[in-house]
Amino acid sequence: MTEIEYQHLAAVLDDLVYGVGGDENHPLSAVMTWVSILIKAYQEQHFPKIEALFPELVEEVWAQLESEGITPCAATVEQIETDVAAAAFFAIGYLLSERGNGESAISAYDLAICMKPDYAGAYNNRGNVYREKNRVDSAIKDHNRAIELAPNEPTFYNNRGIDYGERGELELAIKDFNKAIALKPDYAFAYNNRGAVYRVRGDHDLAIEDCTKAIELKNDYPAPYSNRGAAYRDKGDYNRALKDYDIAIELKPNFVEAYYNRGTAYHEKGELDRAIKDYNRAVELKPKTFEHV
Repeated sequence: MTEIEYQHLAAVLDDLVYGVGGDENHPLSAVMTWVSILIKAYQEQHFPKIEALFPELVEEVWAQLESEGITPCAATVEQIETDVAAAAFFAIGYLLSERGNGESAISAYDLAICMKPDYAGAYNNRGNVYREKNRVDSAIKDHNRAIELAPNEPTFYNNRGIDYGERGELELAIKDFNKAIALKPDYAFAYNNRGAVYRVRGDHDLAIEDCTKAIELKNDYPAPYSNRGAAYRDKGDYNRALKDYDIAIELKPNFVEAYYNRGTAYHEKGELDRAIKDYNRAVELKPKTFEHV
C-alpha cells in the first residue's frame, strides 16, 4: 500500500467510525474492522496476505486462471493479491454508496482503481457516485473510461446516457440508450431512461412507448410507471397519469418523485386537497429537495 492509498483509507475509516460506532450489527461493521486491519498493518509496515482475508475471492481467481490454462508464477500470485484487494475496495465503495456516504465511496473506488487501473466496474460505479454528487463532468469522464475498457457492456452506456441527460445533452443521451438497448434488447432500465429523455424533448408518444416497453420487460419496476404518468399528464390525460402514479407508489411507497408528480397532476386537475396531501408527503420523504421550492 502506498502512502497516498493509506491516506485515502484513513479517511474512509474516519467516516466508518462516525457512521458505525460500536454497533457490531451495523451492515458496515465488518468493513470497518477490515479497514482497521489494513491501516494497522501499514503502520506496522506489514501488509496482511489478502488471500487470508478473502479466501473465496482468491479461489474464484485461481479457478479463472485454471480455466484459461494459465500456470501461476510468483508474479501471478502477486497480481491475484492485488486483484482481490481491488475487488474488496470495490465492495467497500458499493456499500458506502448504498449507505449514502458518497465521498468515502469515491475514496474506496479510487483505491480500487489505483490497485487495478483497468477496473472498468470501478470507473463505472465511481462515475455514478460523481453524478449523484452533481459532478457530472467527472461522471462522464469515468463512464468514458469504463466504455473504453469494456465497449460491449450495456450498463456503462446506460449510465453515461443518464449523465448526458442530466447535462441537457439529450441527443447524446438517446444515442447511448440506443447503444445499450442494441447490446441488450431486454434492458428495461435503458428503455425507461430513454423514455424519460424523449419526454423532456417533447416526444410524448415515444416516451409512452418506451416506458410501456420497460413495464412489459419488468412490471415491478416503479420508475417507468412514474415517467409514463408524466408523459400522459403532459398530454392532458390525467386519468391515465394518476393510474400510473398510483402503481408507482404502490410498488415503491417512498417514491418521492411519484408523490410530487401525482400532486402536480391533481393540482392541474383542480383537486387541490389531494395535491397538497401528495406534496406534503414528498416533502416528508425528502425535505432537503424542497427547501428552496
